[in-house]
Amino acid sequence: MEIQKILDKLQDFDLSEISIAPGPTHIHTHKMIKPGQARFFPACLYVGYVSELPPALEDGGQANLICIQDCDLPSGLTHSGDVNLYLTPPGTNQFDILNRVADILIDEATVTAAMRRILDSLYIGEGLQGLVDVACEVFENPLFINDPAYKIIAMSHNTVFKDKNLEEEKELGYIHPENVTAMRRASLIETGSRREGGLYYSRRPEKNESWIIADVQLHGITVGTVALVDNNRPFRELDWELLERFRKILAVEMEKNDFYQNNRGVMYNYFLGDLLSGKIQDNKTIFQRAHILNWKMYQWFQMMVIVDNGKDHSELRLQPIADNIRRFIPDCRWTIHQHNLVVFLSRPNKEILTQTEQERLEQFFTDNSLYAGLSLPFEDLMDASKRYQQAMRSVDIGVYIKRSGHIYHYEDMIIYYAARLALRHNNLRDFCPEEVSVLEAYDKETGSELLKTLDRFLLYVDDPVTAANSLNIHRNTLLYRINKIKKLTGLDLKNGNQRLRIQFYLKLAEYQRGGWRDSGAFP
Repeated sequence: MEIQKILDKLQDFDLSEISIAPGPTHIHTHKMIKPGQARFFPACLYVGYVSELPPALEDGGQANLICIQDCDLPSGLTHSGDVNLYLTPPGTNQFDILNRVADILIDEATVTAAMRRILDSLYIGEGLQGLVDVACEVFENPLFINDPAYKIIAMSHNTVFKDKNLEEEKELGYIHPENVTAMRRASLIETGSRREGGLYYSRRPEKNESWIIADVQLHGITVGTVALVDNNRPFRELDWELLERFRKILAVEMEKNDFYQNNRGVMYNYFLGDLLSGKIQDNKTIFQRAHILNWKMYQWFQMMVIVDNGKDHSELRLQPIADNIRRFIPDCRWTIHQHNLVVFLSRPNKEILTQTEQERLEQFFTDNSLYAGLSLPFEDLMDASKRYQQAMRSVDIGVYIKRSGHIYHYEDMIIYYAARLALRHNNLRDFCPEEVSVLEAYDKETGSELLKTLDRFLLYVDDPVTAANSLNIHRNTLLYRINKIKKLTGLDLKNGNQRLRIQFYLKLAEYQRGGWRDSGAFP
């Protein structure tokens, strides 16, 4: 066990670092210092008093020492060999330190033995369920693994759960909505209850139940969750470390498991790539190739482009993203085109994605720093290339203007695309209506927010209450400001052309500023 790992668990002893030996130091055992001892075993951590230390190490050896400071240090000790030396204040109980170190080393041995059992299951090839069964014995508590859509893919079967919802989940194969809520809440809890690296603790007093929840990741993408429940006994401190190591083994198994290997979209790559590149010139060819691939197509289509905002843009990272999209939308098809993940959606109705599907995708994209653009729905696959461009523009512009959420629809982005084209060869002020200039000058002089008020009023022109709420003001305050705007500018807000001039300029300004509405920076 690395000495630093031991020291991290001894922080309450108020240790002071005196000397650090070069290179890593592994500790296998611990002992008390014998008075005057000059030779030390390199893999042993010794605990004693400064007064028991020798003037120097024999033959320039190595020593790992925790000493209670009861006198001054020998001046030549740290120069006579490779010494890891840490001091604790006078009055510290030597046996408290020894017992703590013993507990740490015993826990490490327990973890090592447990992981050996789990690794044996991995090497034998018993699959996810085999790993879960062994892990259940190791943890002495039940656990289950679910995919990002909260479908259970492996679970402890020989357990009678105290929670009736968990008993129900064994039969249904899906996480109960109440437990889904608890798991989501656990990922948002305070830092003090969260362990580094995607491990979370969730306490449910109403059920007298606690969970430790850990993300399972492939190439930085969450592909599942493992949850440990204190059904049989309270959690131990070492359960955290065990689960941290176990989830890494799960990632290895899940990457090679048929569950993640099937339907990875490879056989569709050429066909879908040809569609996106415009290489297919007639619908007959499209339907023939789709039939060969057993792709059941419906009347309506939609393109979705997913952009990875993480550092790793490799195809290896895109694969698990695509796998998870198939969890949410089983009938979709996907390919990697121009280093982007492109998803083909086909449904009988024009409303392609259900509300539930959008919510699940939004959560998954948020958790993994992903963004998606959606094209307009269309009926002719010959338009695939054009619709791909729409989806690309949607996500590009949505991220640029800092639009809220992680899914951007082309119908919401069209106006900003027009703004991009308009500003490509023109100055923003070329489009500024006189009324806006008047309000800008007035706001600058008085510190008011009349221009911002006008924007929100036009955005919710038939709903003044919502407009007022978006500004955190009362409806009467909103109407007072609108009357003030009318007096200052002479605007006729019943005139559609006048409203359009103002709104178009404000959209141009929003685009140029990169999303003032969401960021709070009004031009």
